[in-house]
Amino acid sequence: MAGPASAGPGRPLFRMIPPPFEYRAPDSLPEALELLHEHGDEARLMAGGQSLLPMLKLRLIRPAVIIDIGGLEELKAIEETASTAPMTGRPRYESEGIRQNFTVVRLGA
Repeated sequence: MAGPASAGPGRPLFRMIPPPFEYRAPDSLPEALELLHEHGDEARLMAGGQSLLPMLKLRLIRPAVIIDIGGLEELKAIEETASTAPMTGRPRYESEGIRQNFTVVRLGA
């Protein structure tokens, strides 16, 4: 871990540098699943990174491989039916059905 640097007189500054890892960005969902199967517990999925990156920087997790699924088209859909709306990946909040029927999604967007 990097040692303290100076953040001013008497105030150490600790650098938050993630541990080394292999970055993979599969082109399809089957490829992502294959990578996940291949690397098992040594892999972590990343879709946007807002929660993963801070954990890496603080070294709370140390995956050998990060699999970025954020660009997979198969995971960007919302399928609306009469009673459910299963969402995958990054949902599209502009969906009229979602805004009308799932208030918590609308408020969280």
